Amino acid sequence: MSERGKIRQFLEDHHDELRYLIENEHMMYIEIVDYFYQTYGISMSAWTIGEYARSTRMCNTNSSERRKGSDNPVFKHPDTRTKIADAVKKYWDEGRYASRLNSMSDKFYMLSPNFDMTKHYKEKYEFYNPNKVCDCCGKSLSIEKYDIHHVDEDHNNILLTNLERLCVPCHARMQMKRMKLPFVTVEISHELQYGHRLPDYEGKCYFPHGHRGVVTLRVRRRVDPRTGFAVDFNDLKKIIKSEIDDVLDHEWLNNYMENPTTEYTVLWLWNKLSYSLKGLESITWAEGSKTAVTLTKADMIQAALSGDIEYEWIPEKYRIRARRGDEE
Repeated sequence: MSERGKIRQFLEDHHDELRYLIENEHMMYIEIVDYFYQTYGISMSAWTIGEYARSTRMCNTNSSERRKGSDNPVFKHPDTRTKIADAVKKYWDEGRYASRLNSMSDKFYMLSPNFDMTKHYKEKYEFYNPNKVCDCCGKSLSIEKYDIHHVDEDHNNILLTNLERLCVPCHARMQMKRMKLPFVTVEISHELQYGHRLPDYEGKCYFPHGHRGVVTLRVRRRVDPRTGFAVDFNDLKKIIKSEIDDVLDHEWLNNYMENPTTEYTVLWLWNKLSYSLKGLESITWAEGSKTAVTLTKADMIQAALSGDIEYEWIPEKYRIRARRGDEE
């Protein structure tokens, strides 16, 4: 059973106890995390407890219990309530709330204004990578503390391609200023043959046809002083073989995408490589020698921070399904 499965089973076995802690003791999720660790020696995130509590309809009244009546900070400043009321009325009259539903925009998967995606990178990594192993030395971290390392050292970039799980010693070594070498960009290209058709296209590409494609990957990382590499070319070649060549070479792309344009293909490929290729800077997919599409890290960061992609891991309370018939 995976680590995620074990935690889920633990919460199911302690369902009544968890309900009592939430509904009767009014304990915060982070307090319950400490309680379970001290009592049972099991480690989990507050986000995991919150997801389970919401899915089983437990009533968390922490906020209302602790901040109602005279305990509400608003009452400490008599003019604040008036200012808030005037601001809400002004925005309402201007029509700013016209497209909002339950305090959230009715855009598909739009994030709540209260949700800061950049603060939840650990939950995101754990969602996609439940097996606790150091990505650097390979050591098992099932009972050890670990850190999430941002490959480009930009904490606003929480793309999966930028996140690595590291044991504390490996992460500490990467943070030592005296050992830091410059960033470099490593580039590798691979040629493949493939066929596809564009079902929504009015032209020749509507019919089945083939291409000679060239995929170029660019990876940007610091040079590792231990090895002298930023990334080993042999490792890149193995990833290309397993994730690209063995999957797409001499293949019919419509088997993988409904509308396999070059643009959709690089998006599909980025998501596929997110698990294995860290520090990915850009992907270029060329059809022949005259046309190509490039998807960059900056493009993906902008899309991710707006909630347009990679939304599977975002807790349900921060998103709604108001369109495309996705209501549950």
